[in-house]
Amino acid sequence: MGSAKGAPEHTVAERDALTRITPEDGVPASANKAIHAIEQELKKQHIDAKIQLGGSVAKGTNLAGDHDIDVFVRFPSSTDNTLLSDILEPALKAVFPDVQRVHGSRDYFHILLPEGTLEVVPVLDVSTWSEASNVTDMSPLHVAYVRTHIEKRPWLAGEIRLTKQFLKSAKAYGAESYIGGFSGHVVDLLIISYGSFHGLLEAASSQWNKKIVLDPEGQLVDPLGELNASKTQAPLVIVDPVQQDRNSAAALTREKFDAFRARAKAYENAAEDEQQIFFTVKPLSERAFISTNAGKRVLRAIMVPLDGKKDVVGAKCAKVLAHCERALETNGFAIYAREWEFTTKKAIALYAVDPGLLSESTHLPGPPVHMTEAIARFAAEHVTTITNEGRVHAIEPRAYRDPLLLLCDTLQEPYVCERVQEAIADEITSGEGD
Repeated sequence: MGSAKGAPEHTVAERDALTRITPEDGVPASANKAIHAIEQELKKQHIDAKIQLGGSVAKGTNLAGDHDIDVFVRFPSSTDNTLLSDILEPALKAVFPDVQRVHGSRDYFHILLPEGTLEVVPVLDVSTWSEASNVTDMSPLHVAYVRTHIEKRPWLAGEIRLTKQFLKSAKAYGAESYIGGFSGHVVDLLIISYGSFHGLLEAASSQWNKKIVLDPEGQLVDPLGELNASKTQAPLVIVDPVQQDRNSAAALTREKFDAFRARAKAYENAAEDEQQIFFTVKPLSERAFISTNAGKRVLRAIMVPLDGKKDVVGAKCAKVLAHCERALETNGFAIYAREWEFTTKKAIALYAVDPGLLSESTHLPGPPVHMTEAIARFAAEHVTTITNEGRVHAIEPRAYRDPLLLLCDTLQEPYVCERVQEAIADEITSGEGD
């Protein structure tokens, strides 16, 4: 639905959300001052590079309260790609002694400011993807692409903001490996493709299936056939409009894709007075999790992450949780619900499982009764066997009957100890959650 000018109409909840999430000011004063100081230092040291604002702030799609600001330092394309970070670092440290160098495919820098963090990224000044030496070189081109569309349809900025907030509420925003959700760039491309927040939700709830392929600029005849197979494993494939050999949504997991589809359908069916909750970001609540999973045991795993880059240590925590879940399921424990929350200080995961203990023994299926040689080998490996419905089964004592004991032991394994500083598990009973 749109107005005469083409701008989408919004419900009361959407208008309220937009008022809340749209920043009142542009770039914070401290960031402007820092950018100017860096620019002057580059000139002083005769470094041939120009500064350009990046990210959602440059696009005009940033959310109120998000204080991280991206800045690109663009070097001539003839500059040695391997030296960009080393050239830039002395200039930054001449102005800000506490600059933090962050290791990545190309190192970049963090500068802490009173109003947030300035992320300074060295890139080559390229005009096409074929000239790029690193994926970050394409970021300014992404900004320019989105700005071009917003200049033509200014309301897209608000639609992008609404979608970001909707995804944040669903805990599906962010392409970091420990989240596996929708990146800001993917949100941009989805809104440009579907034209509005409602257009995207309608498509996601009624048209999206197990695999969705979008090519905003119509660059490829057969995206699934032309893109490298490794780039099309995600449930959503978006041919990058400025880099046609890239799937912009490659980091999106099936879990977050399905969560968004389900939430879009729920929103489409919700009454207007119920919509506000879809734009409200709620922290993990142990009490709410217990209430939602009444009648189940709720187990809690608490981890202290390693020191390091947030995305890296977050990914390690996510791997620990996946390891724990495999251990629970392999040993016969069903997980009915799961939630987790990560910060660089602490990660917490909650699991809802059956209230009772498992049986003392378990049946392991063996070969069919007509496979005499296989049965002989199977019987030699197991003390007790029985025949049931034409197949031999072994009866083995369970290693674990209590999921909490298994979770505690799993969190002390070398695999876990290599990935987190500390990890413990306990059980939360009704009334003990936050």
